[in-house]
Amino acid sequence: MRAAIEAGADYVGVVFAASPRRVDPAALQEWLEDARGDTEVVGVFRDQDKSFVDECIARFDLDFVQLHGGESVEGFPDLGVRLIETSIVAGASIPAARFPGRAWARLLDAGAGSGESFDWDLAVAPAKAERVFLAGGLTVATVGEAIRRVAPFAVDVSSGVELHDSPGRKDPRLMRAFVAAVRDASPA
Repeated sequence: MRAAIEAGADYVGVVFAASPRRVDPAALQEWLEDARGDTEVVGVFRDQDKSFVDECIARFDLDFVQLHGGESVEGFPDLGVRLIETSIVAGASIPAARFPGRAWARLLDAGAGSGESFDWDLAVAPAKAERVFLAGGLTVATVGEAIRRVAPFAVDVSSGVELHDSPGRKDPRLMRAFVAAVRDASPA
């Protein structure tokens, strides 16, 4: 987390969902103390009980919750923090929002941490109408083009800045290069 902050990341995601990227809650508190004041912390969840999500919000003082599964308004009527709704883009259209009017932003992704991309042209119209976090297959080599084509509110990267031989572990050098590529491609 410190490497992401030092690289200049505006948001740092902590994965609570089943994943090679899942954080150890016991170690998280110390990491979060490093982050406070420098970045905003996003808790990433996928198909977990609302009670667990609420517990994590309270325990770790999360700034955002990103729901990356099949969660619904009925199951998650209010979180008390800003919501980033994830929409998985498969095929030739963007799925309808599950939390219309409630989500602070929508993350468009090809899959849950798959490292795959989708047709970015599909994200252009949504990025003009709402806050869009663009994800999926972004790397140092591709993020500039993605930003220029889509003009998203933000970009989200995970596998694109990981060590090749160690899924889930981030490469500080790639993180710095990725943030620099984002800053170079973003309008002044």
